[in-house]
Amino acid sequence: MNYPKSHILTKISNIRKQIFRSVSSTASNYRAMCRVRSTKQKYSKICIVVEEADEIVKATSSYKKKLGEELKH
Repeated sequence: MNYPKSHILTKISNIRKQIFRSVSSTASNYRAMCRVRSTKQKYSKICIVVEEADEIVKATSSYKKKLGEELKH
């Protein structure tokens, strides 16, 4: 099945928006981690940063896979 170009561009745009939101959140938590006072707080924040970064990688590969499947059909 061939999808219209506008459908594919909309999908790509949605992917970009999601990645931007995720990256912004990760960066915000990293900045917060740099300003904490205790080691416990720093550990807590860096765990959040790592978790969000993992989500970005998973989401990106998932989106690429779905988009690739749609382009094949």
